[in-house]
Amino acid sequence: MNRKLVLLLFFMLFYSRAGIAVLQPEQVPEPLQPWVNWVLLDDKQYQCPFIYNNYAQKYCAWPARLNLNLRSKKGQFNISWQVYAETWVTLPGSKKFWPQQVTVNNRLVTVIEKNARPAIKLAAGNHTIRGQFFWDYLPNNLAIPDDTGLLSLTINNQAIAVPDFKKRSTLVKVRPEH
Repeated sequence: MNRKLVLLLFFMLFYSRAGIAVLQPEQVPEPLQPWVNWVLLDDKQYQCPFIYNNYAQKYCAWPARLNLNLRSKKGQFNISWQVYAETWVTLPGSKKFWPQQVTVNNRLVTVIEKNARPAIKLAAGNHTIRGQFFWDYLPNNLAIPDDTGLLSLTINNQAIAVPDFKKRSTLVKVRPEH
């Protein structure tokens, strides 16, 4: 009976959604270490940061500033991500303006369509993503990831201090409409 009580306490402390006490795997007592992977089997995001008042709302990937350098025939982007658990991240672009020559930490990666947007899967760690766009003319708008917080936009070598977001926050206006 004592053994079952210890296991129950372990599960309550280690997997507490109430936020009272959440142990990290390295804090689990030695006799219970063999159970860690089993307890975490269904919670792939346990190591991801959560919103201060909502343990269930976790973010496994945090972007830094998205840098867009756009010109009449091509564009470039780069962004750094801190990833806490394997996850998909959305890239700037769309089906019409698909990112090309995308690298993660200087290694070429394949971009796939996920939820009608270009995306890549990243493992836990720090990642720098770079890519390019090729077009016949500078587009009117360019889709950017929903979770973009900071944006540095340069159009034809001119820094745009206050980018114009059109309709939705995920479209940045590139050219004035005529």
